[in-house]
Amino acid sequence: MSNDADFFPGYAQTPCAKALGWTFIASDPAAGTIRLGFTPADTMLNPGRAVQGGFVAAMLDEAMGGAFVASTDAREAVLTIDMNVSYCRPVLPGAVVATGRVISRTKSTAFLEAELFDDAGTLLARSTSTGRVVAIPA
Repeated sequence: MSNDADFFPGYAQTPCAKALGWTFIASDPAAGTIRLGFTPADTMLNPGRAVQGGFVAAMLDEAMGGAFVASTDAREAVLTIDMNVSYCRPVLPGAVVATGRVISRTKSTAFLEAELFDDAGTLLARSTSTGRVVAIPA
């Protein structure tokens, strides 16, 4: 894994991404895909000692948004209009990996999806999203 400086020159990791334990792994801008690692903190655990669902959704949202930003060489971002999350298995403490991808886009709208996996490759959660395309200020 590499650090956020490898994502794009001039692209700063957000405070939200840092709080989620975000680590850049790889991206393929032409394919509109990204892989991100997350290490949830103990403060994200629910009473059952699994990561609370809102944090899981945030990880998936970061992966979808990151895939879109990567596909535009950090010139555009996407603001979430709607998002659907399916929780397949509990997300337990430890490192997880999210894969995000751009399914399609128009000038003003993007359709995205992401999956979250544990270190054994087990699918933990899946999401789809529709977002509004916006320019990233220079």
